[in-house]
Formats: sequence, C-alpha cells, structure tokens
Amino acid sequence: MLSGQEFSWQDMTIKSYRDFVKDFPDSSMADDALLMIAEMEMENKQSKEGAVQTLEKLLKDYPNGDRYTEAETMLNQLRSEASSQTRSASPVIGVGIKMKKLETGNGVIIEDTLPNSPASRAGLQSGDIILQVDGQYIASPDDVTSIIRKHQAGETVRFEIERQGQRLVVEVVTVLINL
Repeated sequence: MLSGQEFSWQDMTIKSYRDFVKDFPDSSMADDALLMIAEMEMENKQSKEGAVQTLEKLLKDYPNGDRYTEAETMLNQLRSEASSQTRSASPVIGVGIKMKKLETGNGVIIEDTLPNSPASRAGLQSGDIILQVDGQYIASPDDVTSIIRKHQAGETVRFEIERQGQRLVVEVVTVLINL
C-alpha cells in the first residue's frame, strides 16, 4: 500500500518499468521495458490509449532499438482496431466521403450519394450544395461529418441545401453500417 491506495501487481510492475526507462534511458533494455508496459496496457481495456502513447514513445525515442518493428506492428494493430470500431459505431447517411469544399467557403457540394443510402432515399443528389446541417452553417466536409456523428442511428438530420438556385430542406435518417 502506497499513500493510502492499493496498487495491483500490474500497476507496480508498470511503475517499475517506467522508473527504469526514466533512470536508464540509454540502456539497451529501455525499449524492452516500454514494450512490456505497452503489452500490459493492452491487456487492460481501459488503458489502450496508454498503450498507444507508450508505443509512440518507444518508436520516437528508440528508432534503432531491437523492439522497433514489434512496437510498430502493435501500434498499427491498435490503430486499426480503434479505426474499425469508430467506423462501425458511427452513424452515416451515405455522402460523407464524396464531398468537396467550395472555394467560397459557404457549404459543400455533394459529388455523389451511395445507392440505396439514407441520403439517396431522402432525395439528396449529386450537385446539391449543403448549406446547413441541423441549423449549423457548413464550411467544410468535416463540419457535416462531425454533426452527423453526434446523432444516434435512427435519428433525423436536417439539411438545408441549394439545388439549381433553390433552397430546400431535406431530412435524412442516420443508420449504422459496417464499412
């Protein structure tokens, strides 16, 4: 027991490895210690972000270390897992990756909609200019994406668009899809 708190064996081991790296950063075993920390953090589901940070430190501080390739593989695996979880858990409408920013900065043009997507079923079309989403003005494709991601699957997103000089309101119901 330290400072009135209980620490697990894993917590104490990680602390020991961190102390070793701090005290002996030039040791040929420092990258080994960091890799061990990352492996323990990966086992603990709440510490995956810690594992990413530890692996990034290993790659940055020990580019010539004998654990570099292994750390790089682990980091890519963690990022891939996080990316696939984010993608499968994010609501979509079917236009997010096919838009481009307008030079004027006021809205974005839909280049295409996915067939049978919520966007195409709601009537969004290629060439439509998205001016607002849920009452918020749009200046970039990222604006649209971030607003849509705030919704849950099955919720309605309100688009104010311009089509051939006319302003229209289109409501689209979000869905979850595995990309």
